[in-house]
Amino acid sequence: ISVDESGYLWLISHDTLLRYNFTNDRFDIYDISAFRKELMIPQATTAPTISHPEPDRIWIVSTFICEFRIKDLNRLELLNDYKLEEGSYPVFLDFQFGINHRLYVSETGRKWIFSNVGLFLLDENTGIFREYKDEFPSDDFKGSGFLFWASQDEGIFLFNREEQLLYTIPPEQA
Repeated sequence: ISVDESGYLWLISHDTLLRYNFTNDRFDIYDISAFRKELMIPQATTAPTISHPEPDRIWIVSTFICEFRIKDLNRLELLNDYKLEEGSYPVFLDFQFGINHRLYVSETGRKWIFSNVGLFLLDENTGIFREYKDEFPSDDFKGSGFLFWASQDEGIFLFNREEQLLYTIPPEQA
């Protein structure tokens, strides 16, 4: 079970991806059986998060990262099968927000993963999401709402997109 950026409820199984359609009061069904190799659905402790950042794109993010194009209601086309940097296996914790990791496509088109074990940026040349350790590029994230991520060594980070402010909760307080 996952909730995307727009508040849609998603369910995922070994061969089906379902999105609850509030307008029609039913589930839209996407067949993912052809992608079993890419979508090795992990144990319950590493439940996938669904991101739907663009109308024709669906991302499934977990121990694997897959980007799909919606071709029609029941068909998906796998566009990319990304990896996380070796040694950056996410440990999925709850933070009691129900969001463990989230894909975000910034205003500049860069692809990010906000997770409870760090902030990751896609290296487009290699197809690998690498942990981002540089100064946070606040100009990439305009709009409203908050983005958050965490690091065991550095604590919890909350970025207020509207005010362009980054808050840090140190590990000893987190």
